[in-house]
Amino acid sequence: MWEFGFRDVTLRLLAVDDSVRGQGVGRRLVELFEIQSMKLGAGRVSLGSVEEAKAFYWHLGYRGKTSMHKELPLPGKIRELKLKRWSEQIGDLAVGHTVQVDEGSGQIPSLF
Repeated sequence: MWEFGFRDVTLRLLAVDDSVRGQGVGRRLVELFEIQSMKLGAGRVSLGSVEEAKAFYWHLGYRGKTSMHKELPLPGKIRELKLKRWSEQIGDLAVGHTVQVDEGSGQIPSLF
């Protein structure tokens, strides 16, 4: 098993079709990546970003100039409880989980 803090994961590519931009799809994809990374024991997510997307990642808690990073929650009871709650919200993606859209905003609600 890896020691916490020594296992970084890298998000290499994320793209969302123009027709669904602004609806929370990109945010949900990043959240899912972070949750799966935590399940694998990762302590940090790193990514590179085009200039136009840096504000999006900044809003999600990523920091940096050329390469952006986000520390994931520390291991322990709180992290385990959060992972359990988030996993329940995600459902079983392998069988195709339907994501409910908020009727008021038309956006996919955040997991965090």
